[in-house]
Amino acid sequence: METVDRRALLSALGVIAVRPLFAKAGDDVKPTLAPVILPPGGNHYPYAIDIAQKFAPCKVSSADSGGAFSAFENITPPKQGPPLHLHHREDEWFYVATGKFVFEIDGKRTEEFGPGGSVFGPRGISHRWANSGTENAVLVVLTAPGGLETFFDEVTKARAKLGQIPHDELKAIYARHGVDLLGPGIFEQP
Repeated sequence: METVDRRALLSALGVIAVRPLFAKAGDDVKPTLAPVILPPGGNHYPYAIDIAQKFAPCKVSSADSGGAFSAFENITPPKQGPPLHLHHREDEWFYVATGKFVFEIDGKRTEEFGPGGSVFGPRGISHRWANSGTENAVLVVLTAPGGLETFFDEVTKARAKLGQIPHDELKAIYARHGVDLLGPGIFEQP
């Protein structure tokens, strides 16, 4: 029987600190983290390049959550999405907020999901996704443990410097963040 990493599971479900959930009246439970409150369009990670704030605003950073998770609002142009990849450290949860997306997890493609569609991609399993619509769409992404914002920051810095990132350099960026780059995006030609 497979074992489940309890912290990763609870993090993915948004339950970071379990003790306060079971505290009794009179227990002296003090928060260890500060709340993060952002207006629509807000970002809570100091990306080096403004474009990252525009297309992948970080709503809760790894620092905010004590390393437990990071949360993003990914604003995705039509027919765009990441290449096929595999995380060695992070589990990812995706929630379609607007538009339509298709996902491919472990070689199996989903139907087109509209708002409310949800996909969990455990670490160690290849995956990719893309906006299948004709307008920008929003995908909420939660990664556990946190820290993937540093990956987005490095990729956007490289794009700003190089324009199109050469495949070998992109593969090296992925590898520095514990991610294997395996193939093209869903709508890209191999």
